[in-house]
Amino acid sequence: MSEFTNFTEGEYYEGHFDSQAYVKNFYSCPAEEKNFLAFVLRCLSRIFSAGEHKGKLLVDVGNGPSIHSLECVIEKWLKSQKDGLDWKPISTVCSETGPSDLEATLKQQAKKVLKCDVRLDNPFYPHTLEPADCVITSLSLHGLSKLMRPGGLLVMIGVLGESFYKVDEQLFSCLGLSRDNIEEALSGLGL
Repeated sequence: MSEFTNFTEGEYYEGHFDSQAYVKNFYSCPAEEKNFLAFVLRCLSRIFSAGEHKGKLLVDVGNGPSIHSLECVIEKWLKSQKDGLDWKPISTVCSETGPSDLEATLKQQAKKVLKCDVRLDNPFYPHTLEPADCVITSLSLHGLSKLMRPGGLLVMIGVLGESFYKVDEQLFSCLGLSRDNIEEALSGLGL
């Protein structure tokens, strides 16, 4: 992609980001085609199915740039209500990588869906959470050290070297990172 120099502020996301268009653009394609969601799910399955990483609190940061829009979709999924999104790629990966009761297990394990704004001193305001055993992040490095317990697991999802992504006709910035940039930033955060 070419260079995109305007940084997308959080308020712009609030007003312009269409989470359903995002899911459709990036995660919904025929199962036989490679797509980002299938790749990410396979990687996460390998990480978590090995049984090496255990804990009771997982925080997902930046994997939906407007989580307030996705929060109701996730809650509907937890309650087995229709939400209008195509979850076939998830079903395909789940059938390839694990037991068929994975969806029921996930619903049983998920206790709460909260909005997380890493720009705040308390990202979960008005709630307060203990540091997480695992943080999964995409498009965000900000505030990670205050979210994760010492020795916790950090899983980063992203595309290196990109400066923006497009949802319908809207452009949104992302930090054009290299492996060296990420390692330096994580070291600076004490991670």
